[in-house]
Amino acid sequence: MVGWAPQQKVLVHPSIACFLSHCGRNSILEGLSNGVSFLCWPYFVDQFLNKSYVCDILLISSLIRI
Repeated sequence: MVGWAPQQKVLVHPSIACFLSHCGRNSILEGLSNGVSFLCWPYFVDQFLNKSYVCDILLISSLIRI
């Protein structure tokens, strides 16, 4: 595990099929700008609203239910 990774390079790599995200604003913007589908796992305040936008309005993600 690394302390820091170049997320831009990771998200555009051809082996990346989706992006597991807590649905923070920056994560959403990075995923959208790179055309990556999301697996949403929100856990705090605004992340649930962001999840609703990505899952229900844009229809580019799936919600992880535990």
